[in-house]
Amino acid sequence: MGLLDFFARRTRSKDGDREEAPRCDHYSFAHVVLRDAAFQNPVQIVTELASSEAQTRIAALWETVEHICEEHGEAVTLAPEDILIHKVPIGACPCALVELPAAARKTEAFFVALVLRIDLNNPDAGFDIEPLRYLTLEFSATNSIDEVRTVIGEWHRDGTHHSLGSGPEPDIAAFAASIEKILTSRKLG
Repeated sequence: MGLLDFFARRTRSKDGDREEAPRCDHYSFAHVVLRDAAFQNPVQIVTELASSEAQTRIAALWETVEHICEEHGEAVTLAPEDILIHKVPIGACPCALVELPAAARKTEAFFVALVLRIDLNNPDAGFDIEPLRYLTLEFSATNSIDEVRTVIGEWHRDGTHHSLGSGPEPDIAAFAASIEKILTSRKLG
């Protein structure tokens, strides 16, 4: 699902209520702007996000988010300062884990993991065929007792998005553990 699908969903609402649609800035950053930058140059973006220049890079990407939302008459409710970066290795692979403000609507991401597919224990081996895995932990729903349900999604270079199934609670360590399981099972399977 791309940005055009996001805006098409917003206009198809039967009663004109946009409360259930994801927020433009939240969705655009995680599912469009950061994704495009990541696949354009995976090593550069992960390196920048893991450096002291991370907030400068986020601010530059945020300008695109603001432009997208402005073009579509949507509010910008977040700020680049609301986005946190964590360096969390996934097995032997470097990972920049991006934490967004709490997701509250379907498809909004709690976290985005940009995993470089290179084994830091054996860097001479080079990258896997696809150098980047771009995974999201997305808000799915709440159940009858207000427990948040999540789903893990994955974006690919060609712009396709796949659901990888139910996700953990929105916690960095739990998401990182889930990603490691996914990457390990994909190697074996």
